[in-house]
Amino acid sequence: MFNARGEIVERQTLVEALGEDVYEFNYSHLDTIVSRLRKRAMKANMILPFHAVRGAGFTFPS
Repeated sequence: MFNARGEIVERQTLVEALGEDVYEFNYSHLDTIVSRLRKRAMKANMILPFHAVRGAGFTFPS
């Protein structure tokens, strides 16, 4: 999954990587996780290695 640089990784794929059931998972929890990661990264002067792609998932820049 993380070798897919420049390609869009679907939200379902990330949920599966968390070990959750994609049909029962509340996707707003994924948004919360990403939001918390962003806040912690900003406090540490870091940049997250992925970007959200609205309606599709996330991309990991090359």
